[in-house]
Amino acid sequence: MDIRSELDSPPQTANGITADLESYYADGLRLIFAVRITGNAESYFPDNITIKDNSNQFINAGYSFQADANDPSLYLIDVYLENPLEAERFEGVLEISVYPFSTEIQNFLPETVEFKFETSLPLNPALTFKPNQTISVNKINMLLEKIVISPAFTQMYLCYNKPSNADWGIGGSEFIVDSQTATLGTYSLLFDSEYGDTGKGIEPNWSPPIEKGRCVKLVSPIGSENPKSIELNILSLHQSMPEAIPEGELAVAREKLLQQGIDMDRQVFDYGNGGGGSGPVYNKLPAGVTEEEAYQKFIEALGYIHQGPWEFIITP
Repeated sequence: MDIRSELDSPPQTANGITADLESYYADGLRLIFAVRITGNAESYFPDNITIKDNSNQFINAGYSFQADANDPSLYLIDVYLENPLEAERFEGVLEISVYPFSTEIQNFLPETVEFKFETSLPLNPALTFKPNQTISVNKINMLLEKIVISPAFTQMYLCYNKPSNADWGIGGSEFIVDSQTATLGTYSLLFDSEYGDTGKGIEPNWSPPIEKGRCVKLVSPIGSENPKSIELNILSLHQSMPEAIPEGELAVAREKLLQQGIDMDRQVFDYGNGGGGSGPVYNKLPAGVTEEEAYQKFIEALGYIHQGPWEFIITP
């Protein structure tokens, strides 16, 4: 079902390219614009995309765009806001740079054309809940401090003590609101007691509710206008893979894997001229075990996965 509303906005033409802002969706956390781009070239692509408010200030947001599968000239521009819009309307400007594309070999960069669309859009509001719910599993205390949810997007503020001082992020996850289920999208680091407050620029009105540990903001591209139930399941924490693994840790991991019939190692590659890298080497795998499954077991054997699950159930 298409949730976008039509816009009565005149098309704009420059340098033989026409951009027409046809429809939109807007709530407190997410803006979606449908822009039709036409001209004499084979195709066109949006390049730089920015949103500004009515005082010409940039709005902190993430952007993505893709062509409609059934209509290649129609682009859907998805804007994920870092901080919720609290007004009843969004008064601002959508700026798009567009460049033509051709399959013919070109020895020059195509010239981009900029379009600016002034908008005044009614907003579906975002709701804020502060469950402050703590779940303790496997010696890790995880606090779900706050949830900001709009009809089409959700932000969750999560804090936890880490298994060690290393870089421990969120592993497998599941988010359920009413009848919708999704895995989490990206997350941003807000605070880590090893590094200090990393989110002052992003969250000017937020402060960490813990003194030691890590706080992150999780996002999901689903939401609800009036949520009846919210469930967040964090299956595990994963330590980021270091550039160099101590030989003692590798030896312990190899021994554990050999007991499962998996013979693999991690090798450092030197490509010369200062280049190089590292990666797994699969010597022998049991029947039915893929390289991806073996690598997962390798990470577990290194102790770089801390199992949960931490299950939060919220009834707003």
